[in-house]
Amino acid sequence: MGLKVDLHCHSIFSDGKLSVEQIQKMAIQKGIKALSITDHDTLEGTRYFLALPRVDRLWRIPGIEINTGMENEESYHIIGLFVSIDEKTKLHKKLLELKRIRETRLERMVAILKELGYDISMEEVRKRPEAKKGSVGRPIIARILVEKKYFSSVREVFEKLVNPGKPAYVPRKKILTKEAIQLILDADGIPILAHPFHGFSSWHKLREDIEQMVSWGLKGIEYYYDYQSYYTDGEMPSKRHNTDLLELIRRQGLLSSGGSDFHGDRGTLGNVVMPKDEFCKLIKEKMPTLAEQLNC
Repeated sequence: MGLKVDLHCHSIFSDGKLSVEQIQKMAIQKGIKALSITDHDTLEGTRYFLALPRVDRLWRIPGIEINTGMENEESYHIIGLFVSIDEKTKLHKKLLELKRIRETRLERMVAILKELGYDISMEEVRKRPEAKKGSVGRPIIARILVEKKYFSSVREVFEKLVNPGKPAYVPRKKILTKEAIQLILDADGIPILAHPFHGFSSWHKLREDIEQMVSWGLKGIEYYYDYQSYYTDGEMPSKRHNTDLLELIRRQGLLSSGGSDFHGDRGTLGNVVMPKDEFCKLIKEKMPTLAEQLNC
């Protein structure tokens, strides 16, 4: 038996297009049983989510997605499920530091765009609803340029201007993967490797990196992920890749998670189904009451 879940969604608190309320409403309409708002490098979306009036048909799980880099220069996204939203945690303090770094980076990118002839300013960036809610990143720039008819889509802006190697790209300072995992654990969360086949170069390299992350405290992998509904950088996972990943998960005793990476304009909410026993393993320690209700 499977459960429709989505433990990887983005709202306007980071780079999503929809509000938390809109995502929750859609999730209920689509019959999703468990939902997590996992905005990039911020807990504001999940704080807002948890503060909404309770809905009997939906189980809420606090979450975050942290963009990280390995010392070998590989990039990975680490999801923290069940993380504490307490502002006294080391994680919260680190997120404030990352926010300041993102703001400085955005100022540099806007300055470059102005030199390239684009009509954009930090003043209008800061007036954006998503910026007021704490999201300060490239998607804001991209949406402004699309609205001003310079480009037809956010993706086009990224591909032509603000992706690595493009004219207006400014490198970002990423938190090390090891530190992100430790911060999530410190905040009583479960660190999960998100969409392992995004930016996928080789199974050999990915396997080595996962094994290194496990030694740092990684607890799970987002195995149930709808790659078909989401654009990917690099090679699409084959049936063999998925089989190899599942074998690694079982060998390492890792948990499995599932999510759509829904952004409002990318990813499809409601397309992920997890086997009940896998979901039970994921929640049994953090949500014992729900585990009991599900006869886990």
